[in-house]
Amino acid sequence: MIINFEDSHLSRLLKLLETCGWREMDSGDMEAIADRADCKFTYGASKGVFMCDNWDFVVKIPLYENDDEHNYCEMEFAAYNQILRDYPLCKDLFVEVCYLGEYGEIPVYAQTKIQSIFCEYLSFCDQKDYDEVYTTRRNRRDFDMVCKKLSSSRLSKLFTLLVFKTFGMAVLQTFAQWVNDTDQTDLHAANVGLLNNLPCVFDFAGWLGD
Repeated sequence: MIINFEDSHLSRLLKLLETCGWREMDSGDMEAIADRADCKFTYGASKGVFMCDNWDFVVKIPLYENDDEHNYCEMEFAAYNQILRDYPLCKDLFVEVCYLGEYGEIPVYAQTKIQSIFCEYLSFCDQKDYDEVYTTRRNRRDFDMVCKKLSSSRLSKLFTLLVFKTFGMAVLQTFAQWVNDTDQTDLHAANVGLLNNLPCVFDFAGWLGD
């Protein structure tokens, strides 16, 4: 991930965020800011995301309903650094996150842009091929044990298999350890994906809501 602060789209976006009066804004206002910076805006339950075609990253900001809401972008940044420190064997499975700074009242983060989310990829999968690969694995028992450990995370079994095929059992087991140690329950198909045709996790802040 390369951040060029002299890029006209990024510099314009950060300047607009610095003066936008963020806490009083809604998603329509953020879309207007994205239009003025010549980029795109989308949002989920906890984060707003700005994208530009010539960036290899996305810009993320936390979304709040009130001042007591959690900063999921900061949680994700902290989780990434914890993974690098405590679970280095599986670090290549997670996309890079960095903190760009505070612009006005907005803490702004960047994260490597992925190619596709996994729920998009699923439509291209051949279930027969998946079953054949799975049943011919000599260490199927170990794979099944890991899947049980991952069951509360909402992680797709097919994504788990791709991690196993790509990175090996040791990485998958370390990943499962991280999932259990940090009580991950939000790794559904829209929070994982592909980067350079390799499986990756890009939304790993967890979820503290009901």
